[in-house]
Amino acid sequence: MNMRSGPIYDRVLKYRVQARLTGPLHVGSAEGGREEILIHPVEDVPFIQASSICGALRSWYSGRYGREEAARLFGDISSQSERTDSHIKVTDGRFLEPDSVKLEYRPRVRIDPVSGSVSSSVIGASGITSGHKFDLECVGRGAVFTFALYFYGCGSYEIPEEQILGMFSAIKSGEILFGGSKSTGYGSVAMEKLFRKDFDLKSPDGRALWAEEYRLPDQKTEEISGKLSSESFGRYRIVVHGKTESGLLVKGYVVSGFGEGFPDASGMRNALKDFIVPGSSLKGVIRSRAEVINGYLKRQGVSHTEGLIEGTFGSSAENGTSGNAVFRDAVIGDREKNEKLPLSHHIHIDKLTGGVFNGGLFAEKNTFGEVCFEIGIGSRNDPKASCALILLVLRDLAHGIINIGSGYASGKGIIKVSRIEITGEEGKAALDFEKNRQENQPMIDGLIQALYQG
Repeated sequence: MNMRSGPIYDRVLKYRVQARLTGPLHVGSAEGGREEILIHPVEDVPFIQASSICGALRSWYSGRYGREEAARLFGDISSQSERTDSHIKVTDGRFLEPDSVKLEYRPRVRIDPVSGSVSSSVIGASGITSGHKFDLECVGRGAVFTFALYFYGCGSYEIPEEQILGMFSAIKSGEILFGGSKSTGYGSVAMEKLFRKDFDLKSPDGRALWAEEYRLPDQKTEEISGKLSSESFGRYRIVVHGKTESGLLVKGYVVSGFGEGFPDASGMRNALKDFIVPGSSLKGVIRSRAEVINGYLKRQGVSHTEGLIEGTFGSSAENGTSGNAVFRDAVIGDREKNEKLPLSHHIHIDKLTGGVFNGGLFAEKNTFGEVCFEIGIGSRNDPKASCALILLVLRDLAHGIINIGSGYASGKGIIKVSRIEITGEEGKAALDFEKNRQENQPMIDGLIQALYQG
């Protein structure tokens, strides 16, 4: 009988990851609409497909250690003549308590990059133009899931344990995200536990243990969570500390009830019922202002900024690319205090007559309190220039030139920024607006210089 030729593995290194979602997770379904999440065909619960996990890991590994090293570990089937076998196997990500998994629906719109307004298209031969508003389904923050990775070694291939630990550290630090919409903070996780078991297949005891590996309890494996580093979050990490000066409203589409005592519009919430500024809203505000600043720089003859917007925020064109900036959800104030606040009542004004619309009274549920925005910038494209451009936008946010959410004309969404912290390879820097000073000014000057001079 002709057996398949290939490497004979003499060692298997198994890792089991347990992680908690720190942001929403969207893994799209191929059978349903593209806004729906993936549901297990047998168990009828959300799960994370092994190919999605493996793709995220391979992408990071290739960027850090090179495509050749990634091909050696993950395999390469692009060329039959130079086909490389994979030395890794990844299992599906399963949620530990499927019944407690909470789903969210995030309202989103597709933006026309040319006009800057909501994109639209004509539906078939009807001639009807429809806007591109949609609701993105996702698993909410707080859900715990687990998956396993198997690394196979043989005489001609030694398992790169140090690089593998670096990959797990990247998951812990937030560099590796899972699923879609990563640039708006989807798929971020917190590593809770990491277990390791080494199987020596050259010994009879090792082979016997490997035959029963799926039955081994965690007590029979080594927990190595403490060996991981969590210092890095891409090339740069920006944290903005502040609080609302007046009300803030990022409208969610879910209303708890109708009639007196219920708002017509309420702030968006996550699966834990916290009021939030979603990463997509923060990204939209910062990108809009960044385009204005970038246009000014171009008029001043700063040619280095060409392509900076797409490199920072990404492009949704036909040959779209992902940007190097990630914007995460931010919780607004204290949930219980915000729930107890009274509604804000307004009236609709007829712009033609200046009078009040009949039945135009409406109520809103605004939110107040401290808020912390977190932005990560990866090492792709031009991270220094991207960081500097975002800092200029955040400066305008601190001075009240731009706002978050709706109601700028009525003073809503203004953030009183107290401090902006920047962490990167050059060290740490900060803009302290309460004390009116800069910390590590040479680092800040170097970032701004990279924006103007390249």
